[in-house]
Amino acid sequence: MWLRVLTFVVIIAAIVYGVRAIRRNINDYFSDVDKDKLKRDRQDRNRSDIVDLTKDPKDGVFRPGKNKKDDDKGA
Repeated sequence: MWLRVLTFVVIIAAIVYGVRAIRRNINDYFSDVDKDKLKRDRQDRNRSDIVDLTKDPKDGVFRPGKNKKDDDKGA
């Protein structure tokens, strides 16, 4: 009887440990992906050929913002 209970406890503990390890690996992976994306976004923000778009409140269309980084862009 006790051997059966001990076996079930060991199996359940192994499953819980495995699920926690898988969850931790998945969270680490997505954390790394988010850090890489943030790094790329910050690098792109410093580029001069990237235009910041703002949403026009009248019609909801995205247009180049008022703060232009380069004077030679646009018209």
